[in-house]
Amino acid sequence: FKLQVVGSNLAQASRLIRKDNFATAANRTALVEGLLAADAATSGLIVLLTAPTSYQAVEGTTSVTEAWRSSVYHITVVSSWDYNATYSEKQGNYEAVRKSIANLRNITPDGAYQVSIFNYSVLTKFYL
Repeated sequence: FKLQVVGSNLAQASRLIRKDNFATAANRTALVEGLLAADAATSGLIVLLTAPTSYQAVEGTTSVTEAWRSSVYHITVVSSWDYNATYSEKQGNYEAVRKSIANLRNITPDGAYQVSIFNYSVLTKFYL
């Protein structure tokens, strides 16, 4: 019998990338620079194509917030650790995703989540 690993230990944070981030050349440049910096700061950057902007949604029929309705991508950064990681190592991974997503926070002012058991209150920071 071969033991298979199930799941991963990881810290994550994300930002919704809205249509506004593509509106001008300056916005697109800022987005590319932010994505490159975020990718360099953690072990993983994931581009999720989950937002409903690929079709004409009727108000009230999809997505909870306007932030989701006007988003093109959902960017997630992750930093993982081994099963036997120390508290300090885990805390370092949460700090890494916090710093990584900061590269996108200024150009994506709303519609994101970032949860850390070390620095943030879920009640005030889960849906920014």
